Amino acid sequence: MLAKLLPLRFNANISSNNVEKIILIVLFLITTLLYIPTFFNDWQMDWDDQWAILGNPFILNPNIDSLKTLFTTFYYEQYAPFNVLFYFVLFKLFGFNAGVFHAACLMIHLANVALVYKIVRELLQNLRSHYSIMRVLSFAFFTSLIFAIHPLQVESVAWNSASKIVLYAFCYLICVLLYLKQIKVKRTNSVIYKIYISLLFIIALGFKEQAIILPFTFFAIDYVFGRIRFPNYPLNSRIILEKLPYIIIALAYWAFSAQFEVGSLVLKDSYALQERLLFGMQSMCEYVFRYLAPVKLFYFYPFPYEKGGIPNLSIYSNVIFFIIIIIFFIYNFKRKNKIFVFGFLFFLINISLVLHIIPVPRRFITADRYMYISIIGASISFWWIILYILKKSPQLKIPVYSLVVIYCLFLSIKTVNRVGDWKNSRTLKENVNELINNKLEKGKEEDMK
Repeated sequence: MLAKLLPLRFNANISSNNVEKIILIVLFLITTLLYIPTFFNDWQMDWDDQWAILGNPFILNPNIDSLKTLFTTFYYEQYAPFNVLFYFVLFKLFGFNAGVFHAACLMIHLANVALVYKIVRELLQNLRSHYSIMRVLSFAFFTSLIFAIHPLQVESVAWNSASKIVLYAFCYLICVLLYLKQIKVKRTNSVIYKIYISLLFIIALGFKEQAIILPFTFFAIDYVFGRIRFPNYPLNSRIILEKLPYIIIALAYWAFSAQFEVGSLVLKDSYALQERLLFGMQSMCEYVFRYLAPVKLFYFYPFPYEKGGIPNLSIYSNVIFFIIIIIFFIYNFKRKNKIFVFGFLFFLINISLVLHIIPVPRRFITADRYMYISIIGASISFWWIILYILKKSPQLKIPVYSLVVIYCLFLSIKTVNRVGDWKNSRTLKENVNELINNKLEKGKEEDMK
């Protein structure tokens, strides 16, 4: 797509490095323009900012004891010591200036956009050597653009208490990029990569527990690069042993968090397993739908019914959609469409912890911020589908590219509106009132039946 938008002389006379610089500048400009209003947003006094930042005991009264507590216990069922240190540095430099905190979150998001671009480019250059450089760059551009401007990202960028998302993602994405480079070097030269990845993995876990899934992302990369072949050559000891440091780190963190009933396989007062399986299918389908059509986004998505209640029919309809999605994945897996398969696996792996199969102490069934990294995988698969359609029907290039441009404009408009929803606690509550009223109306209709 990018190649089509550039003049022929421009394509011929400019190096790929210069094109990449232009691409990154364009990505940064577009993203910054959409998120500039966050600089004028206030604190969310009714949604975590009051205890996570403004009333955080370590930020207000730092000492040796509070530092020890910060790294050895969970605070409000969360373990994010490096995130608190991030807040502390900003507070010491600028005070509790909400605009500065928002600007810092945006800067990290921009860095993540650049990392997504480099990861996708690295992936395609090694996976599809027959792709032209402009095709690789356009694929990377589209994926990173959607990552940058999708309205599902607003919660992670525009909410100061969610800065842990963009920060853990920054470390996580560097780990992915380093792993892509690690698997190409000689075994003796890969040690330094393992050290860097291990350190960044630990830091990522100090920002957000979702980073624990990183080793599974590495296995997905192994599949794409042919290091794991199903069904004849699934795994070997070398593939597992090279990930042993990361697996040990993940298990150590899981054991630590289980002491505080976070990550435990059994939680008191949790939904039954069969209910959680239904919630998992519903959550996955909702994330897919919100990615494709982010028309009704809220900061709070309650469970469809209380524990011990009766599931409504909408849950079972999501089961059908879930089965269709899985069948489509299996079809592409058998056809060895590795780009699509990797995108879907990346998407699924990175939302797996919030699909409720493993019980977590949460009051909501889904959250926009949980899609922050998974959007990368969804965008890879989505763009592969578009290219596949164009390959089969090249006469559709103009209408398809036009729809892509319209879709990106639609996402941009929705993002600006969503940023406005996060201006303060009042505007945020006004946004979610629509969800509450709709739920009440549905409850009345069911009672009348």
